Amino acid sequence: MSVQKKTVILQYAFGLIIVTFLLVLIPLFSLFPTRPDFLFFPTALFVIIGWDILRGQFRNILGIRKDVISYQPSDAIGEIASKYKYAELVGTGFGVLILALVIGFFIFILSLIFSHSRITFGPNFYMVIGTYFLYSTARVILREQFSNVATRFSSVLKKIPQPRYRLEPDGILLDFNWYKLGRVGIHLDSSRRVKIRFDELDDVRIFNSYQEARTFMQDSVGPDLRLAASQAAGWYRYTKHDIERPPTYIAYGNLGTNILLKGKNLFYPLAVGNEDTSDLTHAFEEYKKTQSNFPESTGTV
Repeated sequence: MSVQKKTVILQYAFGLIIVTFLLVLIPLFSLFPTRPDFLFFPTALFVIIGWDILRGQFRNILGIRKDVISYQPSDAIGEIASKYKYAELVGTGFGVLILALVIGFFIFILSLIFSHSRITFGPNFYMVIGTYFLYSTARVILREQFSNVATRFSSVLKKIPQPRYRLEPDGILLDFNWYKLGRVGIHLDSSRRVKIRFDELDDVRIFNSYQEARTFMQDSVGPDLRLAASQAAGWYRYTKHDIERPPTYIAYGNLGTNILLKGKNLFYPLAVGNEDTSDLTHAFEEYKKTQSNFPESTGTV
């Protein structure tokens, strides 16, 4: 398992430990003899939903592929930035250890309190347990309905303008889909399109989740400040029409499919709105095969 994957697993484990602890702590607090407090219901609902979301994201983390998040810096400064992953792994591991000790101490204190306190299974306790039970039951019974709602919501999100690419024989045409203010209002700027040739690219990757793209950028590439500076300066010069395209464009996110276009003078980790991106990697691989076979074919003529 790579250092980057270990780090992000520990990070999400940190969050899961906290939320799981709260999941158990809420019904324990409800055992103290107090009058009915309806704040237990939204609190319990919020925690169990958060736990469910984190659990789903944790599954994506376990699916991170080592070869996709690997990164080889081209110079010494990039190498130093990529070493950040080791410091982050040590820091995250130390944080998880401290958290475990704190929770252990807290459980010890709670055991002392409960041993000298009167415990009552009152309305607050049944409210919390009922919330957990109803949410879990509804999640199982209404799974298909939730899936349909998620699909509809996803279709709405797809209407939000995102960068899109179009395959061409020797590369792709990338449309940034940026808005601009014109005389008739705000509209998409069709001039924000750049051509990227396959012979300019060394690497084309498709990330299978946002977590995978995030792990690549934060734990593999590391905090390389030159990339942020390159994007800011490059985009400014691009909007002024001083250059044909910005050398760096970092725009990965939760919406769309995250891809990486990387070349000697190009670094584009971004989310695109194309529903199927398998054609991109296929076209790039076919182009590379054609170029590698070209010398042999010309030598036999």
